[in-house]
Amino acid sequence: MMKIYRFAAFAAVLSSMAVLPSCEEFDPVLTGEYPLPEPWETVEMAPTYTIAELCSLYQQGEPVTLDDSVDPNDIIIGGKICTSDQVGNFYRSFYIQDGTAGIEIKMGKTGLYNEYKIGQTVYVK
Repeated sequence: MMKIYRFAAFAAVLSSMAVLPSCEEFDPVLTGEYPLPEPWETVEMAPTYTIAELCSLYQQGEPVTLDDSVDPNDIIIGGKICTSDQVGNFYRSFYIQDGTAGIEIKMGKTGLYNEYKIGQTVYVK
């Protein structure tokens, strides 16, 4: 009977050593509070060329030449994103299309689906 009391006292001391230090308060590591992201700036752009018009400037095997009336800095195309690289089918690129044609936009970085969603309208200058 004495052994049972000693064992019970020993178990009580061990359990109190495990439980009592855990009563100390601590700051949680993750609070769930994050800073607000920067607001998006809406840019109003109007395409100056359709994708089909831009593609018609290219002749197979020859460099694209523009006449003097066209400033290359004024060429703007726009379209909706119709692909995603999330699954891995498209590597560092996505396709946009307007009502006339489609074109591949090579970005040179992975994870584009995080910034460019399917159906989003983008403009390329």
